[in-house]
Amino acid sequence: MTDPLPGVLGEIEQAAGHGPALALAGSLGGTLIYIPVDQERMWAHLRRVFHHLPTVWSDLAASNLDRLAAELVRARGGESVYVPQARPHLGCHLARHGHSAASIARIMGVSHRTALRYRRAIKNCRGGTNV
Repeated sequence: MTDPLPGVLGEIEQAAGHGPALALAGSLGGTLIYIPVDQERMWAHLRRVFHHLPTVWSDLAASNLDRLAAELVRARGGESVYVPQARPHLGCHLARHGHSAASIARIMGVSHRTALRYRRAIKNCRGGTNV
């Protein structure tokens, strides 16, 4: 999958990297969140959110949590922001990192057939670097 991530996730991907953007989509995708103007409050909120997530998402965000919080506050501090789901990107990321279709279905809460679709999409874009 070489398409850019949708909405605010694309901005985050540019500034903080692909992993934190996917982690945000995996944890808060489909919701409206408020971005405080204080970076410390944002960082603490993200730590709480990622602490209760499956290891897959928290590991993606852990290395760049400071950059992710800083970018969100810099770009959107004081605003409410819709975080898109980006399910195809998440599914392809999991498939690329060796998860089985059953594992993808369980982690993402999608059907087995949808998880198989994500795994097939990886076979079609092996050379891509965006997933």
